[in-house]
Amino acid sequence: MLILFHNEINLDAAKNVILAGVKSVVLHDKKSVETWDLGANFYFSESDIGKNRALVCANKLQELNTTVLVTADTSEITEALISDFQVVISVLFQL
Repeated sequence: MLILFHNEINLDAAKNVILAGVKSVVLHDKKSVETWDLGANFYFSESDIGKNRALVCANKLQELNTTVLVTADTSEITEALISDFQVVISVLFQL
């Protein structure tokens, strides 16, 4: 399952599917944590500023369910990337 991670709604979706126990989740985001993200995402802390958002959240979301493989992808979104997945979650992001 690929989750295009560009807002807090997608973070909540990621949390829910990880807790539900899907086999694997790939979080995608190319952006870095900024100061304003700290108020909108409870998985970020000041020490995460400047780090990739998907990488930071993948580590923390993995702790919710160790039977689910949670990884991050920071590459460009391409048709080839999306075609590798049976399920893609994207809220408020236009492909």
